[in-house]
Amino acid sequence: MNEGNYHKWTTGTKKYVDYLKCQDKATGRPYSGRYSGCLVADVHRILLGEASISIPVSWTSRRASSGCCTEANPLAWVVEQAGGRASTGTMRILDVEAKQLHQRVPLIIGSANDVRDAEEFIQGRR
Repeated sequence: MNEGNYHKWTTGTKKYVDYLKCQDKATGRPYSGRYSGCLVADVHRILLGEASISIPVSWTSRRASSGCCTEANPLAWVVEQAGGRASTGTMRILDVEAKQLHQRVPLIIGSANDVRDAEEFIQGRR
């Protein structure tokens, strides 16, 4: 994610990113962050086990940045087949019913545990 947009993110997203930076040996935190700007490369790193989560979302006024039909849905399917998870922050990506071809959705994709943690922060449960 591009932390240059931190001031535009929702409170839950800010709290989650701050959580990832806190030291906790049990969870392997802090996580090191990288911003590549290439969703497919990020997902490739997740599948190789070199990364655990990717949040390529512009959280400006909760505006989505990933194409539902062209990016989020196919990558979510691949990651779920590998045991991971993909979410909008409030629902499973593969449960999003696209209303139009270029519909955009928020996307949090990666290990099942990390995506669940992100959902909890985004939904205000943490």
